[in-house]
Amino acid sequence: MQDNNILIDFKLSKSKLNQYIQEGIDQYHDTKITMDGYEIHLKKSDNQLTNISARQKSVFADITVAFTFLKNAGLFSVEGEGSISVQLEIKCDIDQNFGLKTTTLLHAYQWEKSPILHVGQLNIPIETLSSCVLNYLKDSLTEKLDKRLSETADIKKIINEQLQQYATNFPVNKKPDLFFNGQLLQVQSGLFREDENEIHLDIWLEISGKISDQPIKFVVTSEPTFYWVDTVLTKNSQHLDIEIS
Repeated sequence: MQDNNILIDFKLSKSKLNQYIQEGIDQYHDTKITMDGYEIHLKKSDNQLTNISARQKSVFADITVAFTFLKNAGLFSVEGEGSISVQLEIKCDIDQNFGLKTTTLLHAYQWEKSPILHVGQLNIPIETLSSCVLNYLKDSLTEKLDKRLSETADIKKIINEQLQQYATNFPVNKKPDLFFNGQLLQVQSGLFREDENEIHLDIWLEISGKISDQPIKFVVTSEPTFYWVDTVLTKNSQHLDIEIS
């Protein structure tokens, strides 16, 4: 593949990814969790900015989860609020058939705003509150986020749509008419890298291409395979067949 490939610098906007993750978190607005007589209500966070980074095959995001808590007990009622910052890791893997699998993990957390009591006196450790929220997120948020990512990122479908649009009798010249047709053979990808605003992925496409003065009348099928690589390919060139009557 060294002498027959095209390099694509795939860019993923951190701000768009932040919006995507925030929308997933906001789905839990006003969710109620019960524990030891307490009701914990998740709510939208005022902090809409998420610290996002990437390395190897993982994307990391520091998310803020805000909540209120309430215990109705007459004169001994308890009411308050707090928020925690949680490090989210989304591990990404793509198999040879372009099946995307993500595994979302919750790592370290810290109090963004320690519990503030508006009414009463808290009679359980504050760590019990955070553990309850974290356990709920582990059981609900991570699984749903992975499911949503796998459903929205149909890589093979995206590739076939692009091939149909740009590599099937694609006009490249007028007078004389010239058409480009291509068949994707293999895709190789490097690991994640990042700058301030975007996450980058170097992708090398191995394509068998032809330029002709007549559109082809048969369907070009592509069943490419995918591989991860940890070394940068040094050459980016494409050999084309040209067929002119």
